[in-house]
Amino acid sequence: MENILTIKDVSKILKMSKSTIYKYSERNVIPSFKIGTSLRFFENEINEYLISITKEQRRKFIVV
Repeated sequence: MENILTIKDVSKILKMSKSTIYKYSERNVIPSFKIGTSLRFFENEINEYLISITKEQRRKFIVV
């Protein structure tokens, strides 16, 4: 079974404030879902997000 993370977990992993995580979630920048009223995240989707932003940042530094 896949790990489910809380807002606190994601905040620590991404080194972002909880309010930023909430904003990113609302804007669908970071995939999330709710269990009741609590926001939750699949660990693999957070890892995929990290990989995608690091690839994007690397592209900015490639000199053609």
